[in-house]
Amino acid sequence: HLERPAVCLLCGHTVTADSVYGVPHVVPGIVDGCFEHAQAAHVGTAPFLLVQRSCVVLIAQGGAGFWGSPYLDEHGEEDIGLRRGRPLSLDAARYEALRALLLSYDALDFARKRPLVSHI
Repeated sequence: HLERPAVCLLCGHTVTADSVYGVPHVVPGIVDGCFEHAQAAHVGTAPFLLVQRSCVVLIAQGGAGFWGSPYLDEHGEEDIGLRRGRPLSLDAARYEALRALLLSYDALDFARKRPLVSHI
């Protein structure tokens, strides 16, 4: 049982995401499950769904940034942190936007421009 689970959206592997949950910033040198898995399995770049926050963090070559959520409520709104308690469903357009970002080679720039600290 992981306290802060994150699911790799490339392969489905579940890891612990300590440095991206509830920490005001990522301290240089911290290596958690997301960074470690991205490096070991995906040449340093991978998106992870933060299960308890319903959002995606994109790890790219040592950088990390929040993308948002591919899951929306019936009004088309995200529920980052799952505070409202409304049912969420996978939005095809949001999923495709994430997929396009990963395939466009812009993932590294995105991770650098959307730091973790701005969305925690």
